[in-house]
Amino acid sequence: MDVKIELFVFYELGGELTYEEIDAALENFSQRSSDEFILEEDKGTPDYVRYPQPVIFRPASGFARGEDSHPVTGKIYKTGDLSLRITIDPGVDNLKELNEYLSENHSLKEEVRDHCRDIYRRLADEFSFDISREEFYRRGMSEVYPVFCVSGFNNEAEKLIENKQREITALLNRQYRRRNFSREQIEATISDSISFYRQDCSVIHWNGSVLLNDDDRFSDVLLILELANIQFLKLKLYDDYINNYLSDYMDDIDRFLKFRLLLHVPGLRNKITEITRLKVELEKVTEILDNHEKYFGSWYLARIYSQACRVFEIDRWREVMEKRLEKVTELYSMLEEEVNRSRMLFLNVLTLMLFILWFVIG
Repeated sequence: MDVKIELFVFYELGGELTYEEIDAALENFSQRSSDEFILEEDKGTPDYVRYPQPVIFRPASGFARGEDSHPVTGKIYKTGDLSLRITIDPGVDNLKELNEYLSENHSLKEEVRDHCRDIYRRLADEFSFDISREEFYRRGMSEVYPVFCVSGFNNEAEKLIENKQREITALLNRQYRRRNFSREQIEATISDSISFYRQDCSVIHWNGSVLLNDDDRFSDVLLILELANIQFLKLKLYDDYINNYLSDYMDDIDRFLKFRLLLHVPGLRNKITEITRLKVELEKVTEILDNHEKYFGSWYLARIYSQACRVFEIDRWREVMEKRLEKVTELYSMLEEEVNRSRMLFLNVLTLMLFILWFVIG
């Protein structure tokens, strides 16, 4: 049995990008750094995938851990997303040994996160941020998402899952030393599995995924999991932006209303413009990331994507975010109407006072 660990970390670089901006950023970085970013000729993407191609690169130096150096692959998508993948060969022959390896190397994910954060920070400096939303973009980082790729098991994949269900449950629940899981927990963990051939099966979970393929072919499913994670990160980031940034502004308005006549709310028009821009931006993002079936041209990969969306609760995140955005839009529209009514009342009172003054003087 051959086991590889693919560790993914995802970042937001700051809105839509062009290929020219991406190439220029990588070139500028390479000119100023001895640790250059080398563009990859082989994109490692199935030929039948019609998803917009990212720019793929790798740092000249990999992820160093002890005496070993593990390869790092980066992708920058036009949607402004950075995907970093570190491939680790744990040198184990079975899933039990893999759990033991992860238990003994409990600091691995933190080390990977720190290494990827350093790459992101150096790259992010090469891109132009909207200053008013820089903090928003800088918060766009995912947790480390592990994918365990298992091949060379010379058996039917579903039988392997059945025989090793406790080891797989331990992997995906990050309880590497535990085996006494309840039947309910085991079924909840391994129930989200999809198989096409007898020799392959994908178990998708919130904490990670286990991919089984006796022929060592994982690139297509890895791509689907990558895109689903990117979409999840984007929706979560926009939801945080709406929830935190705009709610703070509403608190400011609430304080303003308590002490002043509602004739003018500072920045109201700018905020309404910002919400409109956010709606357009979000619509463009979801148009690219949604309906992957038409890009993949593969019913099986569409099933993988749908399953990943269900596990990550992407539809729920989107629904909550869209409702919140609509609610904020309504609040600002109501506030703008109230300001206009107050202004009309003020003008009517002023007109009446001028008329009385004219009558008294006359």
